Amino acid sequence: MGLAVLPTAATPVFASATSDICNGVGATGGGSNCSGSGPSLGKIIRDVVDTFSIIVGITSIIMIIIGGFQYITSQGDSGKIGSAKNTIVYSLVGLVVVAFSQALVQLVLNKTGISK
Repeated sequence: MGLAVLPTAATPVFASATSDICNGVGATGGGSNCSGSGPSLGKIIRDVVDTFSIIVGITSIIMIIIGGFQYITSQGDSGKIGSAKNTIVYSLVGLVVVAFSQALVQLVLNKTGISK
């Protein structure tokens, strides 16, 4: 008797989850068949660039911290100081490149009309 109640009680949960998945990808409707166009090309491109930018940004900040630690612990050794400075400079260059790439992608998507 308990087994007969379990599948009927879980059915609304699965239908709701499927509907949430459909809404999450931009489709309309519910049930197992999502109708709608889904996410636009502009949204996919923005999501990929945003994810890449976050990864590069976090990595650059970590490398700046590592470069600063190397600089502090270099004890006057010119080779270690140069290596630490290069680490910091290259990390800052990476942050600038990411910022410009974000701006460039936004500009291209807005000018071409793909962003809609």
